[in-house]
Amino acid sequence: MTKMSIDEALSLAQDHFRGGQFDAADAVAAMVVEAAPEEHRALVLRALLAFHAGKHGEARTYMERAVRLAPGNAAYHRDLAAILSAEGQVDAAEAALRQALAIEPQMTAAENDLAMLLKTRGRLDDAEQAFRRIVAHRSEDPAAHNNLGNVLFELGRFAEAETAYRHALSLAPHGPLIEFNLGRALFGQQRWADAEAAFERVLTLRPELAEAARQLSEAIRAQGRHEEAEAALRRSESLRPPAGK
Repeated sequence: MTKMSIDEALSLAQDHFRGGQFDAADAVAAMVVEAAPEEHRALVLRALLAFHAGKHGEARTYMERAVRLAPGNAAYHRDLAAILSAEGQVDAAEAALRQALAIEPQMTAAENDLAMLLKTRGRLDDAEQAFRRIVAHRSEDPAAHNNLGNVLFELGRFAEAETAYRHALSLAPHGPLIEFNLGRALFGQQRWADAEAAFERVLTLRPELAEAARQLSEAIRAQGRHEEAEAALRRSESLRPPAGK
């Protein structure tokens, strides 16, 4: 480290990383840590590189050191949460995300991670509240409304899910996956004709989506049009990849 400053070395390591030269990036970051053990930026880079290589335990060790050195950095707590989640340490991951939000309450990326984690853990009521906070902060983000709709759908509140999906579509009118989710919410309300129309719109946008064709067949069948339903089902089966692929 005698020939360049810490900042210059870190810049070089970042350049190596962006260029896909991961071993070179880690070698430079390691030299920085050896020369300046309290340089948390180098520890974060080593954590990122280890995580990229699938070495989650090593990544966690580096990231925990960085967090101890810079406990007020919300992004570090969020990064630690991602590593802990990958290791299956979901309680610790949730705690890390909550710490990130305690430091930076408006950090919507951490709020979104927390909401997704809560949803994955089956804590749907808590996830709903988290997603509603995100929608309040990012009212013009279609993904935020779509995510809220998804958790409402899982809660069986189909009419509320429909409202969320329609809001998402007002922001992203040609979103086939949002349209698909809307179709499911309409189907859940037994609004068969509306669901049929939604799935037809999905297939206009993404004709290769086999699940949309299958759901279309169910909506048509619910209206008593069995021959058309069978045709739609055959279409969905023709779109599915062969077994084993």
